[in-house]
Amino acid sequence: MQGNGRLGGQPVGKMMIASIWDATEATPGPQASCEPFGGEGVGHSCGRAFAWRQDVTYRMIVRESAEDRWSIAMHDPTIGEEVLLGDIEVPSEWGRIRPPTAGFAEYYGLVASCGTIPHAVALLHAPSADGTAPTSVSASTYGACAAEATSTCSGPLCK
Repeated sequence: MQGNGRLGGQPVGKMMIASIWDATEATPGPQASCEPFGGEGVGHSCGRAFAWRQDVTYRMIVRESAEDRWSIAMHDPTIGEEVLLGDIEVPSEWGRIRPPTAGFAEYYGLVASCGTIPHAVALLHAPSADGTAPTSVSASTYGACAAEATSTCSGPLCK
C-alpha cells in the first residue's frame, strides 16, 4: 500500500502495489497497470489506484496461475472481494516460491531530512503457503534513515 503512489509516471495517491524482483514480464488485472522497475534491482510491479483505509487488514494473495506465472491480488474485507493487481512471470528455473519472502513498510517519497519522515505504523502478518505456517519471522530497519525508525517482532516465531 502506498499513500503517494505513481502509475505510468502519473500520481494516483493511495494505491496497492506488488513487485517481484528479477521477474521477466507482467500482465495487469482490471483497472491495474504493470511496469518494469529498476534502481534497487530490477523486476516488474503491478499496481492499481485503491482508496485503502486505516485500521483495515488487507490480505495479499499470491497464487500460481500458470507455470512460472504468479497472480497477485489483495483481499478487501470491506467488500469481501479480491482485487487482482496482475500476473507476474518469473524465470522458469525458479520453480515454486521458497524462502526468503518479504513484506515491508517504507516511506516512499522525498523528504528534506530523516527527521521529517512522516510517522507510520504497519502491522505485517507472517506469510503461509498451502496451509503451511512459517518457521520464523523477523523485523529490521534499513536504509539511510534507519536510525529514525523502529521495528519490532512479537510472537513465538520471531528471530
